[in-house]
Amino acid sequence: MLAEHEAEILARFGVGLRAVPGVTAADRARMTAWARRVLGEAGAAGPARAGKPAPWAALAGSLLVESAADVLPDGSVDGTRALGALARAIRLSGTGGTRSGDLGLPDRRKQGLQ
Repeated sequence: MLAEHEAEILARFGVGLRAVPGVTAADRARMTAWARRVLGEAGAAGPARAGKPAPWAALAGSLLVESAADVLPDGSVDGTRALGALARAIRLSGTGGTRSGDLGLPDRRKQGLQ
């Protein structure tokens, strides 16, 4: 579903980036290339990338999810799944983690909280 709506998601992402003060044309190009790569990885469940996230990753990631949420059909189960896949791809794109358990959070099952 993300591939089907990729052009519109990227267009909204670009509009959102232009509205952010201090983001240069070079920054926009870099973030748009990243967004294009992440959208492709979300569809293919791409591999985790090692290393520290770029300083702009939080801004770009949240803007990409917001753009996708605006474009994908409301109330669609497939749209919800696509947003989940996109969020995972964003999380894996620069942190090196592979699952939420890798984030240093306590395992709720081990604590009997689930």
